[in-house]
Amino acid sequence: PAASSPDAIEVDASHAVAIPGLVNAHTHLDLTHIGPQSYRPEHGFIDWVDMIRSRRETTPEAVRASVQAGIEKSVRGGVVAVGDIAGVFGLEPLRVLVDSPLSGMVGIELFGIGSRQQTILGRMGAWDDSCADPVGLRQSPVEYLSPILAESRSIVAHVNQASDADIEALARAGSTVAYCPRASAYFRQTEAFGAHRYRDMLDAGVNVAL
Repeated sequence: PAASSPDAIEVDASHAVAIPGLVNAHTHLDLTHIGPQSYRPEHGFIDWVDMIRSRRETTPEAVRASVQAGIEKSVRGGVVAVGDIAGVFGLEPLRVLVDSPLSGMVGIELFGIGSRQQTILGRMGAWDDSCADPVGLRQSPVEYLSPILAESRSIVAHVNQASDADIEALARAGSTVAYCPRASAYFRQTEAFGAHRYRDMLDAGVNVAL
């Protein structure tokens, strides 16, 4: 019936494949300007974090430009919604996303827990040994965050290392795991943690996104 409407527009898509709009469940639009970088495993993850910190834009104008470039690349790739993780330099990523064709949400990036957090914050002169227990140095990230996860339907990024108890907790909380296979391969996570357990997560009833 809609095709017979006088306002109908006929589009010849015989040369294309029609797919639903894609959702990028975990991205960093404000890092678009950095572009592809080689990873130096012999220097470790902290070296890579230092590179990101040194090259991350901090002025509103530069942050907006990087986010806008990421949005344009996303749209060209068929993405219609994103789960964006932004730096802590204001709300510019959210403002740009709201004015864009994309749907989605923006979160604020915080440093992880455990020994990596201690190393990173130590380099910034912001670490204090009294922080160790409150920030979960002796718990897995999922275990530490389980009270929060239980109260919200969260998107949990990566989860490269997950015990059976972690997967059960994610399933009980109704959490979604944003599995990033390219990032896992880039950082050679399988060498440190083994194969990602996304299949076990799916079997346990955890929603897994990309």
